[in-house]
Amino acid sequence: MKVTKRQLPSTVKAAAAIVHLYRVWSVQGRVQMRRIVRRNPNMVNALRGLWQQDHQRASGAPCDEDPSGVLTGIGSWRLLLEQDGSGVIVIDHEA
Repeated sequence: MKVTKRQLPSTVKAAAAIVHLYRVWSVQGRVQMRRIVRRNPNMVNALRGLWQQDHQRASGAPCDEDPSGVLTGIGSWRLLLEQDGSGVIVIDHEA
């Protein structure tokens, strides 16, 4: 499988980044993925940082909970952080 790289918009939100990863790894949604493992701590930190910016803009206060959200047309997601800096994006599909 050949994966083409596309640049994300400069004002991307966490949910948009997760959808982008989901579509790339699920062959444009043809395969229902439940977990996306991200071993690169830089990627995990970038996703967490995007989520924190989104959350702070929406609520006005910083938050220490695990990043999570809703992917329109797919379901909900949450980012589980590992001790080594890696993470797992868990996707709960809509019924």
